[in-house]
Amino acid sequence: MMTTARIENRARFMGFRDCPACGETLFAAERAEFVCADHMILRWRCDACDHSFQTTAAVARGAPLHVA
Repeated sequence: MMTTARIENRARFMGFRDCPACGETLFAAERAEFVCADHMILRWRCDACDHSFQTTAAVARGAPLHVA
């Protein structure tokens, strides 16, 4: 059985985000835009409260994706 902490860690690893307005877990970004070869913007919208926000991600060839 997975504990809540393990589920939260797995969600963060998978790139899930919590809505900063209501705390609902978001499973996929609404849109991803490449700004340049090594930087992208992820746009999110919460289904629960309709709050929109964005995160950034650094993309390096041959390296794992790091989302901020």
